[in-house]
Amino acid sequence: MEPQITGESPYPRRRPEMAEPTHIESHLSRHQPTPSVTEGELLAMKAKAWRDYELLLVSPKQLANPIDRQMVRSLGDRLYGKRADG
Repeated sequence: MEPQITGESPYPRRRPEMAEPTHIESHLSRHQPTPSVTEGELLAMKAKAWRDYELLLVSPKQLANPIDRQMVRSLGDRLYGKRADG
C-alpha cells in the first residue's frame, strides 16, 4: 500500500509565539558580533547631528522617492567620489 500524499506536512507547524531566536546561546556566543548601537540610539544621534551641527545623515535606502534617492547619491559622488560598489 502506497502512502497518500496530502498537502500537509507530517511535522507540526511552528506556533506564532515561537519566533526565531535572535541570539543563539552556545559556548561560542562570545564570538558573535553585537551591534554597537541600537536603531533608536542611531536615530537619536542623527537627530542631534542635525540640530547641533546642521549635518544630515541619510542613506539613499531611507528615501522612498527615486528622484530624492538619486539626488543624494549624486551629491555624495560629487562631494566624496564614487563608491566602489556602485
